[in-house]
Amino acid sequence: MAMVIGGGVVLLGLFLLFGKLWGGAEPAFAMAAKLFVPAWLVVVLLASWWLNQTTQVFARWSR
Repeated sequence: MAMVIGGGVVLLGLFLLFGKLWGGAEPAFAMAAKLFVPAWLVVVLLASWWLNQTTQVFARWSR
C-alpha cells in the first residue's frame, strides 16, 4: 500500500515537473494534474493485474 502511494507521489512529481518545463511562461500544473489521474489509474490497474497473476501462479505451485 505504501509503495502504491509513494509511486503515485513520485509520478505526480514527474508530471508536475514536465508541466513546468513544457508550460512556457505560465506553468501548466492543472494540465499535468489532469493527465496524471488517468496515467496513475492505468499504472495501478496494471500493477493489480500483475499481482493477481503472480499470486495465482504461486498458489498453484504451493498445492
